[in-house]
Amino acid sequence: GPSKAVFLAGFLLGIPHYLSTLVFYGWDELRPYYQERWIAFGIGPVAIVLVFFTLLWLQWTDVLAATLYVWNVLHVARQSCGLVSLYRHRAGLADARHKVVTNTAIMATNSCCALWNLQRDPAIQRLLVLLSPDLAYWLWLSAATVALYALGRLAIGLWQRWQLGQGPGLPEAGCLLTSLLLFHPYLWIEDVNRATFGMLIGHFVQYLGLVWLVNRRKARVPGGSRLQRWLAYVSTSLPRLLLTLFLAASAFLCLQKLAGLIVLSEYASWGVVIAFVHFYLDGLFWAFKDPTIRRALGPYLRPVQATLRPISSDDSAAMS
Repeated sequence: GPSKAVFLAGFLLGIPHYLSTLVFYGWDELRPYYQERWIAFGIGPVAIVLVFFTLLWLQWTDVLAATLYVWNVLHVARQSCGLVSLYRHRAGLADARHKVVTNTAIMATNSCCALWNLQRDPAIQRLLVLLSPDLAYWLWLSAATVALYALGRLAIGLWQRWQLGQGPGLPEAGCLLTSLLLFHPYLWIEDVNRATFGMLIGHFVQYLGLVWLVNRRKARVPGGSRLQRWLAYVSTSLPRLLLTLFLAASAFLCLQKLAGLIVLSEYASWGVVIAFVHFYLDGLFWAFKDPTIRRALGPYLRPVQATLRPISSDDSAAMS
């Protein structure tokens, strides 16, 4: 019925979104960086998989569910902060104070929405009541208080920008608004899993758009290893890209179904473990505090006419 159709549409976006993180292993100029940090980029993902299945074997599913929920909220909210920062820098505003105010408002508002009906999540509620029966309520109340304060500071900051003639343009304002409202399904959908699914649809589209925009722009410079040339071949053609994403999602769905029948009792286990690996790797691949990451990705996040010029010290300071 309709639920299956919605699930299929989400799956065809969600799994490619998770797998798209891996394309950064194919960037030639970053390979020495990864090899030098082989524990973080090589051992780290394997360790996460081992820990996940160990906890699953121990039947600590409530711990896994709570970790997934919290990490998912932080992951999506931080991506929104990064996207708004990109638009703010493209508009020529690099004042760190506006970054702090905006990021605080996004993180606090998203957290407030995510905690709204947390009491209806059985797995997380079982863990919270071990500390206090009313802990979920007090967590939400605290987040709501911080969110109201942060939104007030954001409004003042935007007003100050407009007074100085530096008000956000339509792209930045639109990205900021969607970042603040991205978690709204938690406010009106009682089922936490359905609310999370609804929120993630927007996140999937954001991430897929960002990753493949960067790879498409990078492909303007020809050459490189076979893997990098393949990424260029896929990302420069929308039909080839859509076909690749569809095949990746379909193959994963078949493998997950087969594994569920043979090995695992929980159908979604493979989807969950790849989400954990995605959260972890995404924090490494997009760590703009690292100069190497800034130099590698920065040029492809500028306006189109500037994507191929070398990155300058001023640009590095602004993005930092």
